[in-house]
Amino acid sequence: MTDQVPYSIPGLNSSIIRRSASTWGDGGLWEDILRLSGLFWAAETEVDGRLSWHHLVLAVGNFKRQPGRRLRPAALTTIKMLPTGVKSEISIPVQRSPLTLKCSDLHTWKDLSLALPGSAVATTTSLLAALWPDCHFIFDWRVHAAANGLRIAHGEPPTADVDPDSVAPASETFEAYVEVRDWVLETADCLNTETWEVERALYGLSQRVSDSDNRTWRQYGEQLTDLLHRPQ
Repeated sequence: MTDQVPYSIPGLNSSIIRRSASTWGDGGLWEDILRLSGLFWAAETEVDGRLSWHHLVLAVGNFKRQPGRRLRPAALTTIKMLPTGVKSEISIPVQRSPLTLKCSDLHTWKDLSLALPGSAVATTTSLLAALWPDCHFIFDWRVHAAANGLRIAHGEPPTADVDPDSVAPASETFEAYVEVRDWVLETADCLNTETWEVERALYGLSQRVSDSDNRTWRQYGEQLTDLLHRPQ
């Protein structure tokens, strides 16, 4: 069975992932973002490209606000869903000069973040996930923490900045994203699930664990594992 294959984020299986992903909801904002991303990919003129990129960035910024502060503009469900991620790189119309953003190039991700003041790792990875949904996902502290916790609980090494017996929080850096991205992509591939499904499963799992400032990463991993073993 597929679920018996070793993979990078132990403890999850396809049933858990799909069940968790099915409970996630944002009122359709992410679906709208994917439509805007498709419009950006399909832009044939410089003006259309700049306008569609502008709308995409604002939509992602709105999506990353706290739920109670999000704006809810007219839904875009009537607009045809156009393909995203159609090439491995794309020209981004940032302030000074176009930036070549590459799907698998860390340096260009950092360049994008610098070119968009106020865009930290979570927002930048949200843009990457909108452009290449099969290869990227939204990387925030919940996804980072849950992935580390599950690996620690199963005797696997965490990201480089995490000490299993420390209570110190981890920082969401692009370097950490590279590590966690490898884990998520491999897990999705081994379990025949979508990248976004693994991300949402990790996010949802972290929401079920209460916050604490004096809990080690090892203890956090044990709590996550205990939740996975509880009957649903």
